[in-house]
Amino acid sequence: MNKPVSLFLLLTFLINFSHAQIVHCGTAALHKMRIETDPQYRAYYENIGQRMEAWVKSKAGARTSDAIITIPVVVHVIYNTSDQNIPDDQILLKLMC
Repeated sequence: MNKPVSLFLLLTFLINFSHAQIVHCGTAALHKMRIETDPQYRAYYENIGQRMEAWVKSKAGARTSDAIITIPVVVHVIYNTSDQNIPDDQILLKLMC
């Protein structure tokens, strides 16, 4: 009885350890490396940052319009029987919140 428990624990450990070693996306690491090593790349992103700051400062005092903006929304209710369906009023109530 001790062998199955030990085997289970060993397999669980190996699966968790191997899963932790997977790198899902290297974009951030690549971006950091290029910022540190490529002067043109760094200058490009610094320029974007400066332009964004200037844009934010130019819009700081601007007011947005008080107009109501309507966003079209489609709601799909999936059900098997008519008893499982929900009334339109219930959907509209949730959308108004």
